[in-house]
Amino acid sequence: MRHPKPFAPKGATMTRTFLLFVACLLQAALFIAAPALAAGKRVALVIGNATYDTVGTLANPITDAKAVSDAFTSAGFEDVRLVDDLSAEAMRLELKDFSARAAEAEIAVIYYAGHGVEVADKNYLVPVDAKLARSTDIEFEAIPLAAVRSAVSGASKLRIVVLDACRNNPFRLTGNNGTRAATRGLANIEPSAGEIVAYAAKEGTLAQDGPENANSPYATALIKSLKEPGLEIRLLFGKVRDDVLRATANEQEPYTYTSLGGEALYLNDAPALQKRESFRDCENCPEMIVVPAGSFRMGSPESEPHHEKDEQPQHDVTIEKPFAVGKFEITRAQFEAFVTATGHDSGTTCTLWDGTRYVAREGHNVTNPGLDQAADHPALCLSWNDAKAYTQWLAKRTGLTYRLLTEAEWEYAARAGHQTPYVSGDILDAATVNFANTQTRSVGSFAANAFGLHDTQGNAWEWTEDCYSKTYSVPVTTEDCERTYRGGGWANQARDLRFATRGTNAPDKRVNIFGLRVARDLP
Repeated sequence: MRHPKPFAPKGATMTRTFLLFVACLLQAALFIAAPALAAGKRVALVIGNATYDTVGTLANPITDAKAVSDAFTSAGFEDVRLVDDLSAEAMRLELKDFSARAAEAEIAVIYYAGHGVEVADKNYLVPVDAKLARSTDIEFEAIPLAAVRSAVSGASKLRIVVLDACRNNPFRLTGNNGTRAATRGLANIEPSAGEIVAYAAKEGTLAQDGPENANSPYATALIKSLKEPGLEIRLLFGKVRDDVLRATANEQEPYTYTSLGGEALYLNDAPALQKRESFRDCENCPEMIVVPAGSFRMGSPESEPHHEKDEQPQHDVTIEKPFAVGKFEITRAQFEAFVTATGHDSGTTCTLWDGTRYVAREGHNVTNPGLDQAADHPALCLSWNDAKAYTQWLAKRTGLTYRLLTEAEWEYAARAGHQTPYVSGDILDAATVNFANTQTRSVGSFAANAFGLHDTQGNAWEWTEDCYSKTYSVPVTTEDCERTYRGGGWANQARDLRFATRGTNAPDKRVNIFGLRVARDLP
């Protein structure tokens, strides 16, 4: 929406201070991020529990486990062990043995399909010989999720636990405090740093089994994504989510709890390094990264802190083709080279943040934005018209289709698989971005996101191609319109750096928080 102060980002008056459990325990995937993956040993333990002594047989876990095991093998895992219908003792021995193998690996994965229960907010995997007749039996007859997570903890770079167990709970036990065991799904969990916990269905909801002698909707989607080379882990689980929703007519929604850093992580990483290689189309042209095609959920839910009405309705977006995106925001040196080459008029007035408020001042533009900058800091005091002119110059100079990103492309590229508000999770970590500061930082000062892009949150706001609309469902197509910008700047508070935050302004407005990132179509 348009704000009273035309140069302030939506939802943040810049005069403010500167500066299920495992919801389906056995449902989805949990893994710990680590530095970029090199070619190292990858190990997996795949468990399918179906033939229970006291509550009958589940239709799909053994079929699911076999297919998932094959998918890990196809993805290049060197050591994949498949086991089924394990007793409590057998499960403990398998986890103990796998713990030793995981300690010698870079990537360790456990996948489990079968019954899981939640008692008093604790989640358990259920062996096939469990009776669970009394409230105290759970501690002796079932396997706590903590033990499963411990079994993968020795891997040096990436730890994953995939739990597909949000089925109806047939065990009618209660906890020691009299709490009834959950009948649908598992309780949620708090992921540790560097960990993903993905569920086949949201906490407290039911995951479908699928047809007999076939695979469950979740296993089907997981297998499909595991077989896709070069799919970054956050995108992998995002695609699993989308596929399951489509397959179940939106009745089953997988959910992923994350606390990852900025490195790109892969399970099937054959072309991963190639995808992240950068290129330039000319000397002094921006360094570009190829962003793969994919799908994501655009906008923010009403439950997200600082959510704004123009970030809704949340909706699924598919980016049909790969495209190239600037690895960094356009630097001051790069934009000044454009001005020198073309004589572009970058103006004589820029609105500056003085630490308390924004004031339009003469004698300021990209070469003098009102704060100390080096040549490799992001260009500031750029209007949308300036940004557009720069992309047109690049296109003419190279003969290629350089342009601004659309809003959807920007949010897709910035999120890089994240559904949380920030690259660091639900809370913005000052060690990951430049915000609430008194100056910009050199581009690339912080870690890249999963696509290899730097500073998608903080440092400088980035103009997009799109006209502004108060809701996503009412597109604006006129050329005479206010334009949107994304990502937050060096002077903003954390709330304004959320992936979903939208800013809007006149196309000729220059402010010393406004910058630029470019895109290019691929053949």
